[in-house]
Amino acid sequence: MHISISRFFYPNFWSGFAWCSVDVFRAGNQVLVVLRDWDDHGGTSVTNNLEEVARKVRAEVLEVKGLERCTPHWIHWSKIDGIISQVSFTDPVNLAGPRWRYMPPAELSKTLNAFGAKGVFEQWEHQGMEMRDLRRSR
Repeated sequence: MHISISRFFYPNFWSGFAWCSVDVFRAGNQVLVVLRDWDDHGGTSVTNNLEEVARKVRAEVLEVKGLERCTPHWIHWSKIDGIISQVSFTDPVNLAGPRWRYMPPAELSKTLNAFGAKGVFEQWEHQGMEMRDLRRSR
């Protein structure tokens, strides 16, 4: 199972909304949630609002799709920083107290493959190159 949302809106600290891409993959009783912040919204980054974004994903995606009982694994990819992180929460029930652990691209690719998403990392990298090219041409 793969759920892909190219623009998942979440509250901006100041006013309005920011967005990120959300991809959810299921393997057995586990789900992998990948939050990709393209930094193309001019608002609060996923990094700075991770707990709120994770709670919103749980409520609006995982619960709606019947995945709330699956064990979640969270990954955050900041395109502006070029950093991929595995995220855990000190309070996983309330999705509070995020902790980031750097994840090399090869590890992300291996993790995606384990969730049946072979080749997705390469597609995302290509999308990232296209986004950078678009920004430079403005």
